[in-house]
Amino acid sequence: MRTSNSDVLSFHLGRWQLTANNLWGNPSILLIAGGQAPSVEWLAQISPLFQEIWCADSGIEICKKAQIIPHRLIGDSDSSSLEGRAWAEENGVRIETYPVDKDYTDLQLTLKRIGETYPDAKVVITGCWGGRLDHTWSNIYSALWAQEWNVHVVSLCDHKEALFLLNGPDKATFHFELPYPNVVSLFALDEKAEGVFIRGTHWELQNVLLKITRPYAISNRLKKDYLQVDVDKGRLAVYLYWAE
Repeated sequence: MRTSNSDVLSFHLGRWQLTANNLWGNPSILLIAGGQAPSVEWLAQISPLFQEIWCADSGIEICKKAQIIPHRLIGDSDSSSLEGRAWAEENGVRIETYPVDKDYTDLQLTLKRIGETYPDAKVVITGCWGGRLDHTWSNIYSALWAQEWNVHVVSLCDHKEALFLLNGPDKATFHFELPYPNVVSLFALDEKAEGVFIRGTHWELQNVLLKITRPYAISNRLKKDYLQVDVDKGRLAVYLYWAE
């Protein structure tokens, strides 16, 4: 497994702990999007770990249900309720409203505004799964696009799904508490990801080439309480899934 002298990120979130190179510091912002809501218990557990919480449009409904007051609410108000926005106003949330007819999605606008406000911010996105495939696809690639806005998205995750973004040369080590994830999958996010290693799983890979059009490295499973992933070149997604 390749080693690196880069700065190291190490943080604990829910049932896993991540140590990774090339991520330059701990995540500071939790971005709550308007997709499938994470469990209230999970959100209450992880929200104190962040310096600020931002919402994309109907993400405010998730905050309201969990009684977690975000710092900012960004969006066009087409999917958030009047009650949700009124609750935000009553609690002093800074609200930025945009036209419904716009070039960016609410999530993209929020990532863009984070980059303008806090250059080089490290972000974890939740409320990003479920529903329509085009939304999920857009959310994943918006997280990659955010690098152009000086934002580094570390993970898109909730209480049962987590996707981590590695950009080679990069490496990550995960340490898990029970219950362990049931599924471990790898996806190339560029045309190809080169020099891919995975260890701690039933099927291990050593210095392989993964192509975006040949997604075979899925449905793997842990054989230990840790996972090591390494990519030499290209962008790679590490996906974890916990069954109900």
